Amino acid sequence: MQEWFEEYKFKGNYGLRYSFREFLQTYFKQKKNFLVIPMPISTERMKSRGFNQVEGLLDAANICYQPYLVRFADSLSQVQKTRKERMALKQPFKLTLEGQKAVLNKDILLVDDIYTTGRTIFHAAQVILENDPSKLYTFSIAR
Repeated sequence: MQEWFEEYKFKGNYGLRYSFREFLQTYFKQKKNFLVIPMPISTERMKSRGFNQVEGLLDAANICYQPYLVRFADSLSQVQKTRKERMALKQPFKLTLEGQKAVLNKDILLVDDIYTTGRTIFHAAQVILENDPSKLYTFSIAR
């Protein structure tokens, strides 16, 4: 998995987004009524990478999602941080105004590519939970 992430995210091999297509389609069939929200990347990361790796995976599997989360704080990639630095990360996310309304009383599935310390997904979940979803689940390809 480490090699796959290196090739996909950091070397930009966008064709690898199809690697989990069938698995994702099977899993997400069970989540038809969920509002799917991918983890965002910063503007800086988008400029350097050229794509959001989570959205790429969802697009490859034809899974509908809403980009309601925004990452407003740029920082080093999580890979470049120590565990202590990851755990000290301040809230880098916010919901769009449309997203604040959309999550109310809905079942939400927050999607990330990899769960390391859980800090990133915790921050994103916190922002969503402040807007009263019915339920909030998380999903990641790897841990």
